[in-house]
Amino acid sequence: LLESTRGPCKGLWSLAVAAVVGFFCGIVFKDMTNDIAGVQNRFGSIFFVHLFFAFTSIQVCLDFYWDRPRSQHERLSNFYTGSAYFVAKTFLYLFWYCFVVPAAFVTISYTMIGYSEGSVSKPLFYFLSVCGIAASSSGVALTILGFAS
Repeated sequence: LLESTRGPCKGLWSLAVAAVVGFFCGIVFKDMTNDIAGVQNRFGSIFFVHLFFAFTSIQVCLDFYWDRPRSQHERLSNFYTGSAYFVAKTFLYLFWYCFVVPAAFVTISYTMIGYSEGSVSKPLFYFLSVCGIAASSSGVALTILGFAS
């Protein structure tokens, strides 16, 4: 929770950007037809959405890198251990950037794009795939950051 009080504007800006891009994506891919061109546009929209969340999730490297001096100071002052800091920051990051932000995006763009409606399973599957892309690309970025530092 300390992370959200240290810099809440970054998370809110990320939420606003996802909402604007979701609206933009909904306008660009609005009401697709059921012919070959509509199927190709659906594949293009899925590719764009997954690519957007894959690249925006790489920002996790900057979050952990810029917070390193503060976390080392607090760890040396015996406020907490390094593993407790890493686990708490990772869970907060995953909750906000890999669950809340994709939820806002999917809520805005899913019906605008014209994906099938009716059952809950299809939007939920789409939402979970976006969350999975965001979480996995964040994990890859953190792994690369761990090897690089």
